[in-house]
Amino acid sequence: MEQVEKRSYEIGFMARDEKGLAAVLDRVKAHGGEITLEGPVDEVALAYEIKKQKQARFGYLHASLDPSEIAVLNQELERAESILRFLIMTPPFIKPAPRQMPDGRSAHAGGSAASSSPAPFSSVGGISRRAGDARYSGSGDVATPTTGRQPLPPAPLSNEALEKKIEEILKEA
Repeated sequence: MEQVEKRSYEIGFMARDEKGLAAVLDRVKAHGGEITLEGPVDEVALAYEIKKQKQARFGYLHASLDPSEIAVLNQELERAESILRFLIMTPPFIKPAPRQMPDGRSAHAGGSAASSSPAPFSSVGGISRRAGDARYSGSGDVATPTTGRQPLPPAPLSNEALEKKIEEILKEA
């Protein structure tokens, strides 16, 4: 007998009630699927009614299935009364090759940095950033892409510090 190569899939679904999870599990197992991860099922309020329902149970699971069974599973889940919506997708694959960090160091796929020492921290506008951090351009008057907000202005100077600064400027001129 020929060995069928199974692929990993993630199935996200919204069900009318608790029977929805059982319906998805039963249908996946009926098609020779192996459940590798079963996520929590939480009650959610729907933004709009789906099949006259204002509430649903949202859940997901990961399963290994024969790719030829996906079309049949899709049809069966569409006909299931307890399933309001579902989506079958292939999860992204993790690349095992090392990648380059923004500061030029290489990092392994697991997220650990290479043996080089970490980049030093810098403080601009009262915000500490690691040197080479792609989220900060270096100029204090530009909104940061991660927050979209302007950085905080520097703290006000005391009278003594202000007089000292003025003297330095006048000496330069």
